[in-house]
Amino acid sequence: MPGLERVLKTRAGVVIFVAFVGLALSFGRIGAEGTGCGDSSRAVSDAETVGENGDKADWYDDDFPTSWYPGLQVIDIMNAESPQIVGGVETPGEAVDVVVSGTHAYVADGYLQIIDVTNPGTPRIVSSVETLGFVMGVAVSGTHAYVADEDSGLQVIDIANPNSPRIVSSVDTLDSTGGVAVLGSLAYIAEKSGLRVIDITIPQGPRIVGHVETPDYAMGVAVQGSHAYIADRDVGLRVIDVTNPQNPRIVGGVDTPDYASDVAVSPAYAYIADSDCGLQVADISNPQDPQIVGSVDTPGFASAVAISGTHAYVADDWSGLQVIDISNPASPRIVGSVHTPGYAWGIAISGRHAYVTHGAQGE
Repeated sequence: MPGLERVLKTRAGVVIFVAFVGLALSFGRIGAEGTGCGDSSRAVSDAETVGENGDKADWYDDDFPTSWYPGLQVIDIMNAESPQIVGGVETPGEAVDVVVSGTHAYVADGYLQIIDVTNPGTPRIVSSVETLGFVMGVAVSGTHAYVADEDSGLQVIDIANPNSPRIVSSVDTLDSTGGVAVLGSLAYIAEKSGLRVIDITIPQGPRIVGHVETPDYAMGVAVQGSHAYIADRDVGLRVIDVTNPQNPRIVGGVDTPDYASDVAVSPAYAYIADSDCGLQVADISNPQDPQIVGSVDTPGFASAVAISGTHAYVADDWSGLQVIDISNPASPRIVGSVHTPGYAWGIAISGRHAYVTHGAQGE
C-alpha cells in the first residue's frame, strides 16, 4: 500500500504535508474493510459506537474534537482496571513514539523532545534536538538515544546531559526508517525494505553490518536473544535470526488479520498491535513456527503495544489507552481503558506509569 499523506505540524508552526507509512492507524482505517475483526456481539463501551452494519465507527466526545492536541500523557496504571491520567504536556509536533529512561521520556514528534518526568504530574520539556529528517522512532541505551529519522537514517544523540543533548553521529540507512530497537552493541532498524542491523559499539561511528528484506513494510521491531521480531504490515509477524548480525535471515512468520504495526515480546509470546484487529498474541516458543494463540479486538485501531507483567498496554488511536489482561495468552481480555486528548500512537511503560504519545491530527 502506498504511503499516506498526513498533516503534521513542523516545529516552526507551519503546517505541511508529509508522505509516510509509519502510522499504523492510517493503514488500519484503510485496510479495515473486510477484515471481519470488529465484533459487534460484545458490549459496546462509551469509547465507541457501532455503525449500521455492526462495524466499528469513530467515537467522538462533545469536548474532545475541539480540545485535542499533540503531546505526552502520563497515566497511573497501578490499578489496571481504572487507569488515570495524572499529567501531560503538549509537544510542538505530532508525537508518534516514546521511550522512558530514568527520569526522562524521549518523544519522537518530528524532532526529539526530551521531557523531565521526575514529577509525573507535571512533566516538562527540557530540551529538543532538530534532525535532518523527521524523527519517527527512538530507543535509549546508556547515555545515547538512537533515533530513526525517516529518510535520514539513524541519528545518534548524546543525552548524558538531558538538558543539552547533541548529535554525535549518523548513518544513512538508504531507506525510510520507522521503528528502532537496541540490544547490546547493535541497533535494529525497521525500515521500508526490511530490517537493517547497525553496529553501535562506537556511538560516534555507527556502521551498517547487515540487512534482510521482508515481504512488506517493516513498521515495528523488538529484539530478544538471537531473534528480531518484525511487525511487517500486511504479512503480520516475521521472525529473523540475528545470531550472525552480518547475515540476518527470516526463519519464521505468521500472518495476522489486519496490518501489523508494532510488536512487543516476552520469552514465549509476541504481542502484535494489529490495527483494526486489536491485539494478536503469537506463541514464539518455536521461532521457526510462530502461531497465533489468542486475540482481542480493541475499540479503536491498535497502533502500538507494550507489555509489563500480566498486562499489555495498547495505544488505540481515538480510543486512547487500552489495558489488556494477558495472564492467559490464549484468552486476553480488556480490563481497563482511558481516553487521551488526541489519537494515541505510542506507548512506553515505566514503573507504575504508562507514557502515551498522541497526535491531534486525524481522518
